[in-house]
This record gives sequence, structure tokens and C-alpha cells, in this order.
Amino acid sequence: MKDDAKKILAKNLQFYMDKAGITQADIARRLHAQTSTVSYWCTGRSYPRPDAMQRLADMLSCTMSDLMNEHVLDAGEKKEKEKSDANAQFFDVALTINEEGYKILLPIMKALASQPEYQRKSRV
Repeated sequence: MKDDAKKILAKNLQFYMDKAGITQADIARRLHAQTSTVSYWCTGRSYPRPDAMQRLADMLSCTMSDLMNEHVLDAGEKKEKEKSDANAQFFDVALTINEEGYKILLPIMKALASQPEYQRKSRV
């Protein structure tokens, strides 16, 4: 299996896991797989067997093709990714500020955390 195919699977797998609110541990438990095996799929180190791939696609409410093929993001997915990237940048900066900046930023972060879009996704 080419490394490119494994990397594409890893990227798509992470996207659909995030979308469904499913963790690697959830997948391992539901597929009766080793957590290290699922980790290898998610990092592009290995590729699931076809039967596991189908069960994985079913669990994530997508097709095997969705997991295996490189996709161009649609407008909604692109906006969601941009928002996620912006949030990651925000929190990276937040980690580097001094105490005075922290006092200013903390109430903002608390207000954001109370918004539904920033709440932890429920597990399936």
C-alpha cells in the first residue's frame, strides 16, 4: 500500500471522526480492534482490511470511497476547517501571553467556551 493512500485515509478518517464526535478508543471498542491498530490508521502507518474499512465507514456515516479518496473540500467543510485552524491559532497565541494578557483573555475564553459550537461533542 502506498504511503500516499495511507496518509489520505488518515486525513479523511480524522475529518469524519471529528464530524461524528468519535474517538480512536470508540473505534477500537466498537470494531474490537487494538487501540494501537486504530492509532496506526489515524497516523497513516497502516491501512485497515476491507471488512474493517466497511465497518469503519458505517460507524462514521460515510462511504469507503469517502475514506479512501482525496477530496476537495466543499464550501461548508472549508469554512469549518478555516474556523478550526483559526481557533487553533488563537489558543496557540493564548499559551504565550503574560499574566496581564491572561487576565484580559480569560473572560473571553470563558465566554467562548459557553457557546454551543465550542462544547464537547457527544459520543456516539
